[in-house]
Amino acid sequence: MKLKLIKINTVLVRRPSMTGKYGKQKLVPLICFSGLCLNVYGFEVGRRFEVYAQTDRLVLKAKEFKYKNPIIKKEVNKK
Repeated sequence: MKLKLIKINTVLVRRPSMTGKYGKQKLVPLICFSGLCLNVYGFEVGRRFEVYAQTDRLVLKAKEFKYKNPIIKKEVNKK
């Protein structure tokens, strides 16, 4: 499977969450990804997706729509 690099990003940190008996803070990684390129690859608003993981790799797989009709129609750049 050949993958196309579409974006380079950085893992951020979500607000530290309080855990445990004494409310110790724990940093929780956060990955945030947005852009019109998601529409092109089948990740329109309202579409469900699955996340598969292995060391150093996450794979997102588009699934069915959560709602009966898509919220935004697919836009494809024609350049």
